[in-house]
Amino acid sequence: MARCRAPWAVGCPAAARWSNQQLKELVAESGLTYAAVAKAVRAVAAECGTALRTNKSTVEHWISGVTPQGDTGRYLAVALSRRLGRLLTPADLGLAPPEEDDSIGLTFGDDPIDAYCRCGGSSWTAAASSPPPPIRWPPPPCV
Repeated sequence: MARCRAPWAVGCPAAARWSNQQLKELVAESGLTYAAVAKAVRAVAAECGTALRTNKSTVEHWISGVTPQGDTGRYLAVALSRRLGRLLTPADLGLAPPEEDDSIGLTFGDDPIDAYCRCGGSSWTAAASSPPPPIRWPPPPCV
C-alpha cells in the first residue's frame, strides 16, 4: 500500500498514526475551540511583532500531525500556557523533540551577571565611570 503524501488528510490510513495526541489533549483541556486557539496564537504572535494567518483549519492540521512553521509552535505553547495557567513548551505539545532547545531564549550564558545586565537588570557596565552603589545585606535596622 502506498503511503499518503499528506498523512493529515481525511481518509489517509496513516492519519491516526501521525496525529498529535499531546496537543489534542491540551487543546481539549483548555476548553478552547480550534478557532479560539487560532485567535490566541495570532494574538501572541502579534505581541511579538509577527502577523499570522492561523485559523481553525491550521489548528486541525497541527493536531493531525503537521509541525507549525518557524516560531508558531512557540506562540502556540505560550497561548496554551496562558489559558491553562502553567508553563508549556513546544515539546510538551508534541511539536519538538525533548532534546531540541525550546527555551525561547530564556537561558543564561556562562556569566549570569552579564545576562542580567543585557536583560535590563542594570544599566551599569564596566565602561561606566563609577559602579552602582553596593547592596547592603542584611539591611540596616529600622530606627
